[in-house]
Order: sequence, then C-alpha cells, then structure tokens
Amino acid sequence: MLTWRALTEASLLAFQQECDAVREADEVRDVSDTESESAGSIPLSAQTSDDPLLSFHQSHLAALDIPFKAIGASEPNATFRAVAQQNFEIQHMHGTMQEQIEGRKCLRHEKCSDVSCCPMEACDLCVFGTPCNPFSDLRMKRYRDDSVARHPLAEVTFRDAKSMIVQGDHRCIIMEQVAGFDKMESGSDTLSTPMRRHVGGISQFL
Repeated sequence: MLTWRALTEASLLAFQQECDAVREADEVRDVSDTESESAGSIPLSAQTSDDPLLSFHQSHLAALDIPFKAIGASEPNATFRAVAQQNFEIQHMHGTMQEQIEGRKCLRHEKCSDVSCCPMEACDLCVFGTPCNPFSDLRMKRYRDDSVARHPLAEVTFRDAKSMIVQGDHRCIIMEQVAGFDKMESGSDTLSTPMRRHVGGISQFL
C-alpha cells in the first residue's frame, strides 16, 4: 500500500512531466500559430522546473514533515480506517463520530479496563467531514420537501458534528461538505439552507 508521501511524490513527478511537455511545445511553437500576428509570440505556458506552482506543491510536500500528534479519529469504513492508521500514528481510532464524542473505548483499546480510557480531548486543529448524501445535488430527491431532514445520515451532521464543535472545545475547526450543503433546503424554500440551519444550531453555544 502506497503511503501519502509516495502518492504525493508520484503526483509531483506527473506534474513535472506535464510542465516539461508544455515547455517543449512552447519551444517549437511558431508566431504564426497565434490568431493575431500583432499579438506577437504568446507562449502557451511559462512553466519550467522553477515554476512557482510547482514550487508551491513541493513546499507542501515538505510540509508533510511538520510534527503533529493525531489525538483521535473516527471512521465507519474499515478500509479507510486501515489507510489512515497506515499513514498516521492515531492514538484513539473510533468507529463512529458519536463514539468518539462520547469517549467510548476505541478500536485500539477495546481491552482497556478503564471505561474512560479514550476520551475526546480538545486539540489545536480539528478536521472532519460528514456524509454528503443528504445534501448532494446528485441525489434525485434532494430538493423534495423534508428530504434532507429525513435522510438517515443527516443526523451525523446536525447531531454529531454539532456535538463535536460544541463539546470539543477545539481551538480551530475545519468542516468539509459538498456545495449542496449551502443550497436551498427544498424546492419550496428560498432562504434556508442546511448549512445555515447547522450554523444557527451551534452559534448559540459558542
């Protein structure tokens, strides 16, 4: 199984090869290729091995070496959990966000005699995402009345994510969702969106 570093290095190599190909095309390109001779020779790209964007990617690769401690995580999919644990030393790995919030025994400490051995701890940066299914534009019944609220996975956002934010006492939080999260709740609604409802539900506690 490839690590994140190996995957990133492979992506950088592919990006460098693309830059080289564009540079070679620029070198053989003639002025007559342009639509207007008055415009002069306009290169398709100025990308070289010293390209700022490539340097930007390389700096982010180096940033992967920034030391950090992964206090806890939760993921219902066993394969995804395995990938995460292969690449990061996670202290507590739970099967669901609700189990993580409630501080239940995690999958790494199932034999722990202390029922409170895996508490959710406040951290400097909390990053999480919730299921996109209830909010996705690709779902056929997305804009039917009450379709979002009645979706079985909606409570992960409106209950668990709310608890993660309110109870976690984390210094900084990044929550990921699809664009449909901030689109109208239903076809008959012009103001309310799931995201606004979510923010409204937690703002009173912050």
